[in-house]
This record gives sequence, C-alpha cells and structure tokens, in this order.
Amino acid sequence: MAEHTVLEALRERAHEALFARVAGPSARAVRARIHETPGPRWFGPGRPIRVVHGDASMFVGGLAALLLQSLHPLAMAAVAAHSGYRGDPWGRLQRTSTFLATTTFATADDAERAVTRVREVHEGVRGTAPDGRP
Repeated sequence: MAEHTVLEALRERAHEALFARVAGPSARAVRARIHETPGPRWFGPGRPIRVVHGDASMFVGGLAALLLQSLHPLAMAAVAAHSGYRGDPWGRLQRTSTFLATTTFATADDAERAVTRVREVHEGVRGTAPDGRP
C-alpha cells in the first residue's frame, strides 16, 4: 500500500472515530436528518457560520470552548446541579454537538424546536452560588 493511501486510511479512521464519539451512536442518521430534510434553513450555503461549523477544526474548537466554560464558577455550578455530565460526559458533548449542527444546518423548523427545548431546560436552572449570587 502506498504511503499516501495509508495516511488517507488512518485519517479516515480517525475521522470516523472522532465523529462517532462527538456525534453519538446514531451519528449517521442524525447527520442525514439534519442535512437531507428539505426546507428552508436559518443559514444558507456558503454563510460563514456554515463554513466554520462544517470544518473539522470545529471539534477542537468546541472542546476548547467547553474547557474554557469550565473555568467559570457559576456556569459550572449550574452544570453540576442541573446536568448529568458526570455520569455521561460523552452524551452531554453529543447533545451539544447535535444542537450546534441542528441550529447551523437543519431546517428552520428543526432549529427553532432545538432552541425552544434548550430554553425550556434553562428555565429550570435555579440556584445560589456559595457567595450568595443567584
């Protein structure tokens, strides 16, 4: 096997493994629903958000953003109190990934439903920080 072919095969295996980990066990079906369902989108082809979110570097950027969020004590207190991330960190990442893909690439109706769902979940987030801040 030529060196180029070996590298391409390794790259494809790495891509598939990362895609499955970040997008979840039904990643292909979710991707098909998001990209193949007919209808208007919030963002048309070639829009900057679609270019950025469609690039493989988004995986690295997304993980970096989550790590940066983890430095905010109030954000992490809310996540700790209202999320199952400790028991299912990959599931949490997969749900976030699906939300971003849906709002960027799916139909406007699907995107609106995803945003409504996240808003409903966030409405139930209540608590008080150790220093008394809500």
